[in-house]
Amino acid sequence: MDKNRKILKTGLFMIAVVMIISSLIASGLEVKKPVFLLQYRETNFVEDPNYNDVFALRYITDLTDYSRITDISFPEATDVLFTVIDNVRRGDLLHMWTQEAEKEIVGRYCIQTVHVEFNSKEIHRDEILLTQAEVRFDDGRTETFDLGSMYFYRENRQENSSFKVSSSSSSSTGHSSTTMEISSDIEVLDLESPLLDETDDFIDVKLNGVDFREISKLPIKKGTRLNVESFIRSPEDIIRRYSTYDLRPKMTYRDTDNQIWEARIYNIFHQKQYFSLTDILRYLKARGEI
Repeated sequence: MDKNRKILKTGLFMIAVVMIISSLIASGLEVKKPVFLLQYRETNFVEDPNYNDVFALRYITDLTDYSRITDISFPEATDVLFTVIDNVRRGDLLHMWTQEAEKEIVGRYCIQTVHVEFNSKEIHRDEILLTQAEVRFDDGRTETFDLGSMYFYRENRQENSSFKVSSSSSSSTGHSSTTMEISSDIEVLDLESPLLDETDDFIDVKLNGVDFREISKLPIKKGTRLNVESFIRSPEDIIRRYSTYDLRPKMTYRDTDNQIWEARIYNIFHQKQYFSLTDILRYLKARGEI
């Protein structure tokens, strides 16, 4: 009988120890506040008067965090009204979102998405840069979060018929290509983006095989093609791997009349789509959140 009591006491003690250790581990892995996934992107303002601008922000929360975002503002654009929305109309279609419906559960964490709307027609600037967000939650909290670098710009629409895009493609391996048919001689002077230098260790951009950093008066003859290729490798750094990159570099070129023109290059995009618990733990640790 005494032996059975000793075994029972030992078993209960071991259970208590395991429960305490599990509780400590769970407490150490808890995310105290949302962690926004960083974005490095260039996006043109919506010029159509019938529509507003809409963009999405993704963030990680603990599974026990049931708070919702109710308001959002940005220190770099205090003169602009930003609104958290659940739906937006595009033509005859009404796209519906809810913060609850867009949750992706991974282990003890949630990947959530919030959609933000603003009216760029009321902005009297050609560009805004957003790097931080002030977020209010339905429990009354207000916190400031880093976002990365989000550039919004007004499209410089120029009428020039020196070239037209004939094809565009991208693959899951990170290779993208845009081909343009050249109808008159041009000279490419530059390809620039505020994000190219930040990503040149894992994103390569070439024009007709020439690295964008080496472009200087690159001649493209009438009747030929200009091929813009980008190669995106998976970043080694876990924070950068989970960041979104959407680059739209501006190509400056000169025509035969010695006029200078600009054109945007699209199709350079990287976003992590699938999340593993191991990677999320590494990401949160790298961000200093656990």
